[in-house]
Amino acid sequence: MIETYFIQFETVINKFPTIRSYTLKQQVYNRKQGFISGSIIFNNGYRLDFIEVKDVDIPSS
Repeated sequence: MIETYFIQFETVINKFPTIRSYTLKQQVYNRKQGFISGSIIFNNGYRLDFIEVKDVDIPSS
């Protein structure tokens, strides 16, 4: 289940034409929990670094 979330996350990133490149690091803790981090480089040179610890049983707000 967490793997599905990671796939959806990367699918969304790939839909944005303003993203030049990105790197992702994923770690699965168990079926429902995991960690994802990475960097996104935009066409204008800006960079976004992020970290998320995710439990798919807890709804996003």
